[in-house]
Amino acid sequence: MDLHKAKILLDKINSLHRNISMDENHIAAIEKDLMLNYIRQLYECYLIENSPVSKETPVAKKQIREEPRPKPKVVIEESIPEPVAVKKVSPVVPPPKPRVVEKPKPVRVVQQKEKVIDTTNDFDLLFEHKQGKELSDKLSALPIKDLTKAMGLNEKIFTINELFDGDKTVFEETMLALNGLRNFEEAKTFLSNHIARQYNWMDKSKKKKAKEFIKLIRRRYN
Repeated sequence: MDLHKAKILLDKINSLHRNISMDENHIAAIEKDLMLNYIRQLYECYLIENSPVSKETPVAKKQIREEPRPKPKVVIEESIPEPVAVKKVSPVVPPPKPRVVEKPKPVRVVQQKEKVIDTTNDFDLLFEHKQGKELSDKLSALPIKDLTKAMGLNEKIFTINELFDGDKTVFEETMLALNGLRNFEEAKTFLSNHIARQYNWMDKSKKKKAKEFIKLIRRRYN
């Protein structure tokens, strides 16, 4: 049972429920599907298959009645110990050991090789970008003036739940901060050091959505 994953799913369910409750009369189909998907994953976390354990039928042991056997008579013969002759041993005095002068051993100088530190950012894979040549690729790369208005309601809810663990406040603060940066390199540094690391965007379940979100952020600086 993956309790850690179950806790994350519960947080997502609660966050989505709060968003739905804000407008109960207009619940989008994507919100319903998303809620059902979270509930299905939570159910699978708690589903444990127990294989039936076959109990062995105890076999009644036959009691064998043993007839008492006559105990053999033990005859104890008394033996008189003979006196042991004790030899006197004179103490042996060892000769004095010669004094050994130890010569100092030469110190071996070991040159340590400098360790090469890999400074490659683990999150660089999320920021890889290939320039498309198709018209649809060019249209999807058009500049965005305000990131806070770049998403529809459903896309915004999905992004908050998947990449910000349902924290709407952090999402809004992030979009405002990105709006104020000068170029994409600054945005990349900000996301790598704070948001992507904190919310584990390198996780297999989040990586695809994280790349789509970063692609949208890139358009702010085109």
